[in-house]
Amino acid sequence: HMFWMERYGEIDESIDAFLGSDAIEDMRVHFEPLSEAFIETAQTLGAIGMTWYVAYCPMVDGNRGAYWLSEFEEILNPYFGSMMLRCGEVRETIREGVGSGSNDEPREMAGHVH
Repeated sequence: HMFWMERYGEIDESIDAFLGSDAIEDMRVHFEPLSEAFIETAQTLGAIGMTWYVAYCPMVDGNRGAYWLSEFEEILNPYFGSMMLRCGEVRETIREGVGSGSNDEPREMAGHVH
């Protein structure tokens, strides 16, 4: 319960910032913490009704890199859109019903810092 309440707050805050952005560049900045919260939630609670893919692009934010959660195994990069739509790779597959458990800490991702 506490895990979800913490993620819910992060997700709600990130969505507000994302929707309040006027420029696509700003939207992409706010998309990263939203993605991180969704990924941590899926890793901990598991996928429901489908398989999720954790994708990574090494070129986001001046080559710092960033992750996103996708329903597709095919790379469709939300950070660069049509400029570099296929840039990235799937780093993790979260299958239906498989999570680390709601009482466990989410797994740490490479380059993921709080």
